Amino acid sequence: YPNNDGETLYEMALDYFQLLFTNPKQRLPILCLVSWEQKTGKSTLLHFLSSVFQENAVCMDTVKLNNKFNAMLEGKELVLVDEAASIDLNSVDFMKMATTADELPYEPKGKDARRGKCFAKFVLCTNNETGFAPLTSADTRFWVIKVSPFEGAEDTEIEEKMKAEIPAVLH
Repeated sequence: YPNNDGETLYEMALDYFQLLFTNPKQRLPILCLVSWEQKTGKSTLLHFLSSVFQENAVCMDTVKLNNKFNAMLEGKELVLVDEAASIDLNSVDFMKMATTADELPYEPKGKDARRGKCFAKFVLCTNNETGFAPLTSADTRFWVIKVSPFEGAEDTEIEEKMKAEIPAVLH
């Protein structure tokens, strides 16, 4: 998807999140929210998505994403990666494969790998706008969006207010 400004980008983002909830098997691009600026709501959005998807979401850092033991991803629809400052090429390839695969090998620590269903979508947030992952213009499975600070970001109760709106958002 191209990065569009204003209302078009907002509508595309709403469509993306509606598809996550209403059609979990729909293949979607890997969403990357990037900005070196603070108070953009990147982490807050991940917390909100974790609250919406609950057991169907897993939060991790790049260390876990870069790890070969990936059993925590099995059966999850949403893989949320905060502070994704440095994602290696193997992890990029894994995410690209996971966004299109019907099944993946899952490897728990200390056990044999097994194959399982895969319908994971990835949402990455990073302050590293240009070098968080080895991507090229040919990597069309990534939707990179530069986000800006928003008014109200200093509201210390914003996450609780957002969680209170989950029933309305889902409706």
